[in-house]
Formats: sequence, C-alpha cells, structure tokens
Amino acid sequence: MARLPKRDLLATVERAVLDSGWSYLHLSAPTDHPARYSVFRGDQSFAVRVYIWNLTPGGKNRPLDEWRIQATGVDQFRLEEDGKTLILGWEDQRGVFAGFDPHRHSGPLGHSPSLQLRERALDDAVRNGLAVHNKGNDELAVAFRPDFLATYMANVEPLHECGEFESEIDLLQQIGEVANVDDTDVRGVVAEPRRYAVVAARRALREIGFRNRVLGAYGQRCAMCGIQLRLLDAAHILPRCASRKHRRHRQRDRPLRTAPPRLRQNLGDVRRGVSHSRQRCRDRASQSGEPGRRIGGVPGQLAADPGSTARPARPPGATLRQQSQRVARLGYMKALV
Repeated sequence: MARLPKRDLLATVERAVLDSGWSYLHLSAPTDHPARYSVFRGDQSFAVRVYIWNLTPGGKNRPLDEWRIQATGVDQFRLEEDGKTLILGWEDQRGVFAGFDPHRHSGPLGHSPSLQLRERALDDAVRNGLAVHNKGNDELAVAFRPDFLATYMANVEPLHECGEFESEIDLLQQIGEVANVDDTDVRGVVAEPRRYAVVAARRALREIGFRNRVLGAYGQRCAMCGIQLRLLDAAHILPRCASRKHRRHRQRDRPLRTAPPRLRQNLGDVRRGVSHSRQRCRDRASQSGEPGRRIGGVPGQLAADPGSTARPARPPGATLRQQSQRVARLGYMKALV
C-alpha cells in the first residue's frame, strides 16, 4: 500500500476545502506540519490547525478490520487558539478522511501513539458520505468523503461531543445512511449545544447528494457547450427571480475569475471567437447588401445594419438563452428522477 508524503496529504486537505465551496490562505510554510490555514466563505472565517497521516491497517496482533494513524513526529496535539484543530487520517484507495477528537488527545503523547477506527466506517463513508464509529469510551471517530470536509471542519467539536450520548450517535449514523431524518427528529434527540452541528451535517449531505445527481445527469459536462469543466456545481444555480445583474455576476464573471489560468485562457479564447464570428457576420452582410441571418446570437437585421437604432423583430425559434434554460430544466428534472 502506497503512503503519500506529507505535502501530498496536505494537498488533499486543500483540494477538499475548495471542493466543499470554501477558500483558504496559508498561515504556515508549505512544508510545516501541522499546517495552519485561514479558511473562509462569505462572512465566515476561522483559523485551522491540521494534523494528518496516512491511514493504514492495524498491524500485527490487531483486529483485521482495524485501521489507524500513527502520530509520528509530534509529542503533543496542540489546539489552535480561537480556531479549529483537526486530527485526520487519509485512506487513499477509498478516497476518504477519518477525523479524531482533538480534545481527547490533547495531552502528551506516548511512544508511537496511534488512533484507530473500524474498516466498516470507511466503507460506509465511501457509500454515504459520512459514517461514525463509537470507540466505546465516549469517543467518536468520524469518517467522511472530501466534499464534507468543510462542514466537519466548522463543526468538529460538537460532532465529536455527540460520542458521549448513544441516542445522538445513532442519529448521526442514520443521517449518514441517508435515512428520512428531519429537523424535528434532531430537535427531539440532540441537546441544544450540538443541535446546530447535527442539522448542518444533515443539510450538507443533502446538498452534496443533490449536486452529485445534477452533475451526473450532465455527465460532468457543461450543458451548453459540452466541455468537461469543474466550474459549475448544482449549488450555484440561481432562480429566475434573481436579479439579472446578480445572475450575470454569479454565472459568468465569477467562474471565469476563479478558473485555473489555463482554463481562463481557453474560456477567453471561446469568448473572443464568438465575438469575431459576430463581426464577420456583420461585415459579410454589409458587403453583400443581403439581410443577415442569425449567427452567434446576432439578429439578422442588426447584423445587416450595425448602425441601425431600430429594435429588430424577434426571429422565429428560440434564442440561445431560451435553449440553455430548456436544457437546464431538462437536466434538473432528470437529476431528480
């Protein structure tokens, strides 16, 4: 079993933060461990200290279904002041994290200390997005997919505190199994200090499931042009009642600004190509004196007479925006089936 070096392990955390819809800034050097980040989204932000190791099988004379991290290289887990502390394991073959309670391991560590959980929790996390393992000493280990990391990060303390109560452990397990759990069930079982964290976990799993169904319906491709991109998630879709200015900012400008440099260049080339096609259409129509046809979204009369101030009549057939909206509606309905 290949073990990732520390830099690659931290890179999985950074990718997971971005995939969860959050952003981060480094507060420590890239080679430092533990790594420190400022994680933020909108008006929410907090500092995070991250410890991470590879998850490996339990070893000789240990249960066959046990997986563990060996906390080498540190003598004590130091908690982030006024922030969050994560103790993580990464299982690369399954592509899941395991999180351990930092407050229960904040004292001095012994020789070659290890933290364990059962293999079933890792398998359930692959399937459901979230799974918990009751370690039997009021300690709860949490396994989850990368797209749940930001929710776990924001609610790490109350989620692990649920390990002190059997009823709350059972409810978390039901939420992970995508059972029919609503906010009323949470209020009836979970105490007030931990209620928000459990509700946030339930809602995050629902949003993740919806996003994955929508992206799966589109084949991970843009519904308009068919290019395989990672710019758009279901969570970015805005209702028709949103202001035109807001929709234009969210759906066009922001994805282009946040795209990787090579992708920004490619998208810019596409836009420039469309603009050049429109101009060529106008030039040909002007030279030939014939009414222009609708090419690249330019109405025929406007292409034939670029200087005309009269509003052209709407040509028969759907506009590009109407076509894209129809595709989006069909994909949305397909995702819900």
